[in-house]
Amino acid sequence: MGLPATTRDVFLLHRVAGLSYPAIASHLALDPQTVETHVSAALLELGQTLNLVSASRPSRSKAAEVAV
Repeated sequence: MGLPATTRDVFLLHRVAGLSYPAIASHLALDPQTVETHVSAALLELGQTLNLVSASRPSRSKAAEVAV
């Protein structure tokens, strides 16, 4: 489904551009605590998405058993 626009923007500014929470807050006119909340929400969503992807793929041991 994807992240909300502000959450995505905050996450990218922090993780990709390397900006600090106060810098992002100033840039986007947000409270630093709100920036932290957006980063946490993004990490939670990404973690859940990764868990869904890994759960839908066969494990290496099962894949090896099928190949044998």
